[in-house]
Amino acid sequence: MTAVSKPSEHVGRKWLVSTPRGDILTNTVIHASNGYASALVPELRGKVVPARGICCRIVPKTPTVWSDRSYMLRHNDWEYDYLISRKDGSIIVGGAKRDFYKDLYTWFDNSDDSTLIESAKGYFDGYMQRTFRGWDDSLASVDKIWTGSKLNTLQTFSFDIL
Repeated sequence: MTAVSKPSEHVGRKWLVSTPRGDILTNTVIHASNGYASALVPELRGKVVPARGICCRIVPKTPTVWSDRSYMLRHNDWEYDYLISRKDGSIIVGGAKRDFYKDLYTWFDNSDDSTLIESAKGYFDGYMQRTFRGWDDSLASVDKIWTGSKLNTLQTFSFDIL
């Protein structure tokens, strides 16, 4: 999609959606763009912003499959980590908020996925060993680490596009 507009010849309540493959007339447009919504819908600027996060893949020396589930570890009212066990025995771990939260410019309204959040890189080193009993000799270590953007809603809003 490259643009959404009212057609020049008002056809009921339809919208004109322009794409590289041609135009489409539709009654409803759903912007499913996560933290990037304000780039497509300017009225959402300042209300919906991207927020960067950081996660990694941890691999133990001897893979242990927990189950095909996700887990949340809540440390306090504002800080939590998430874990996703993988069938290959690796674990995806995200969080590290305590290490980057105060550096607002590194994560808030920032969608640059090309660089890591430097202040949080070391958070995952030894994570499984310090968090869970029985992992002391696992030699679990970070295999890959990356950052990504998600949705951050600043306030409740109502927006009628029809």
